[in-house]
Amino acid sequence: MGTPPLDTSDSSWRAHREILAAMNGEARVRVALDLSDGIREIQITGLLDRNAGWTRADAVQHLVKRQFGVDLSRSP
Repeated sequence: MGTPPLDTSDSSWRAHREILAAMNGEARVRVALDLSDGIREIQITGLLDRNAGWTRADAVQHLVKRQFGVDLSRSP
């Protein structure tokens, strides 16, 4: 599962890998989706912090355009 992060001890990395290996596929997908949701919230928060006057909808629209190339402002 790749190289451990520089701030992670070998024992913590081993424990992390063992926990993931013990999960079934559905549980791993659930964890991945939860992590994706968390990262998206961090990105939205960052956009709002850097763009005074933006609404959450503005930040989501910007994020969707940046990540997927879809301009929601032009959607019917």
